[in-house]
Amino acid sequence: MPDPVLEKQWYLEMYKFGSASRRGAPPISLQAVWTADNGRIPPWKGDFHHDLNTQLSYWPCYSGNHLEEGLAFPDWLWEIRPEAKKYTQAYFGT
Repeated sequence: MPDPVLEKQWYLEMYKFGSASRRGAPPISLQAVWTADNGRIPPWKGDFHHDLNTQLSYWPCYSGNHLEEGLAFPDWLWEIRPEAKKYTQAYFGT
């Protein structure tokens, strides 16, 4: 990368992504582990949304060619699948 400041920023962000996403660990929540909450509950309680917010959290694994770190989220989805199925059946009455 021709700009040393941008290169340093890229490595910092990839380090943060790798720190937040590991196989066998919980997936990244909306604010990850870095939340400026001053001891309060973070916005949206730091929960999981299965929408673009969650997908955006994992884009660095593809653009940065760190695919292994991206597997934490689908691993977790497969893990919670039985419980999600029960919830869906109860909610929709199927």
